[in-house]
Amino acid sequence: MRKGGSVNGVVKKWFDTFKDTGGFGFLTPTEGEHEGKDVYVHHAAFGGGSLNIGWKIQFDVEEDPHKPGKFRAINVSGPAVCGRGCRAQVPWKRIDSSHSSNRFSPF
Repeated sequence: MRKGGSVNGVVKKWFDTFKDTGGFGFLTPTEGEHEGKDVYVHHAAFGGGSLNIGWKIQFDVEEDPHKPGKFRAINVSGPAVCGRGCRAQVPWKRIDSSHSSNRFSPF
């Protein structure tokens, strides 16, 4: 039995908001009842820190008690979790193919 949640997914977006101790974002389940639908995640769901965008993650989904009809992730674990005091890795890519430009974008 694996540790953490019962749904597999990927980190779609992550926003660091609390000086290396946490933030919030959205996960996209790749299986189950919520497949393909964004699910809100708060840093408290995995003990603080950040999540690496585009990385795999496991979690459970529950209805958000503060926003009926919306869902949030709980019991978050997996390789995407970057613990407290860690900065998430952003998947940078070139946005200008010109040889003289070194412009990059996080998306």
